[in-house]
Amino acid sequence: MSTSVRTGFLGSRAEGLCLVLFTACSWGASWPQTKFLLGELPPFTMRAFCGGCGCLFAFAVASVRRERLLPPRGQWGRLFLFAMLNYGLFIVLSTETQVYLPASEAVVITYTLPIWASLLAWPLLGERPSWRQFLALLLAIGGVVLLVGVGSVETRWEQLPGVLMGLVAAVLFGLGTVLAKRTPLALPPA
Repeated sequence: MSTSVRTGFLGSRAEGLCLVLFTACSWGASWPQTKFLLGELPPFTMRAFCGGCGCLFAFAVASVRRERLLPPRGQWGRLFLFAMLNYGLFIVLSTETQVYLPASEAVVITYTLPIWASLLAWPLLGERPSWRQFLALLLAIGGVVLLVGVGSVETRWEQLPGVLMGLVAAVLFGLGTVLAKRTPLALPPA
């Protein structure tokens, strides 16, 4: 492949769509894979292996794109905060969520993060939801309650730690997203 074709793809809309599709598919497939691996490996051994593979892949993408890998000097603190909220704490809590819950319920609870990002954007960014958006948020919360709230009381009580950890993971990810929007990093996407 010629250099002009390669550079024409890098940074293009087509590359962006490919990366979004890859991310969506791999992220979606990771939940049942994680649940399976939790039966084979200790939780944080499994996450360290998966995180290491993901890190190598991200560095490979950044290298192919010839992106700068070091953030500017004054952004290390924010980078650490965003990494802890959107990756570190999210991974720890969502992994523990899957110890207590089936993967299908764990993913529904933890992917309430857009709800929390929307609600947190109101006080932190001044982005007040319209009445339609507010209605959509209420319907989304109601749907999650219906999907996850079905089952015997005894089973639900045993699963409560998983539900709480999933919700905390979602709220922290939402907070990280809102904070990153308020004070974005001067770094390339990869």
